[in-house]
Amino acid sequence: MTAYDFDMDSLCIEALELIDRERYTEQLYEDGMHTVLKYGIACCQKQCKVMCIQDKLRMF
Repeated sequence: MTAYDFDMDSLCIEALELIDRERYTEQLYEDGMHTVLKYGIACCQKQCKVMCIQDKLRMF
């Protein structure tokens, strides 16, 4: 893994963490969604990296 790859990975992870921190999925769950796909995307020049996490509503 190069330093460039590490930076792209960390930026994708940071984007995914932002989704949780800002609670962007709350309204989707309130509207009846049970599964949400979260995408973290990092772009630099002609390179792009995408990470995806599937999040499911947890009913207790």
